[in-house]
Amino acid sequence: GDDDDDGDGDDDAPAGADEAASSQAARSSSSTHLARPRRDARCSAVSPCSETALAAFVSERERQRSLEVARDAAREAAELARVRYRAGADSFVVVLDAERTLASAETALVRSQAAVASAQVDIFLALGGGWPMGEAG
Repeated sequence: GDDDDDGDGDDDAPAGADEAASSQAARSSSSTHLARPRRDARCSAVSPCSETALAAFVSERERQRSLEVARDAAREAAELARVRYRAGADSFVVVLDAERTLASAETALVRSQAAVASAQVDIFLALGGGWPMGEAG
């Protein structure tokens, strides 16, 4: 059936009871100064969470590499557009368009870099990591 007979009582506890108990245990323990890791509610075990976090990291890192290539190509195109403008072969509108494309590529790359950093934190948290809490007093 649906009964949980493992003795931990987590299925019978009201919503929020585990958080309240964890909070009280953290307050009563003076030897532990680590923040409790936040865990995704969909993950009940570390392994599936870490696999999900790792997959997200790998995917975003691959995307970041592609965006680096696109940014480099846009940089070269913008430089070529400037050279052609100085030589009188293209209008300044072409330069502006190339620089706009470069700016968009750089923005996408920076967003991807932030997503990679966030995914690294998610991996750390999925593996049970935390941060030291500041000392009181």
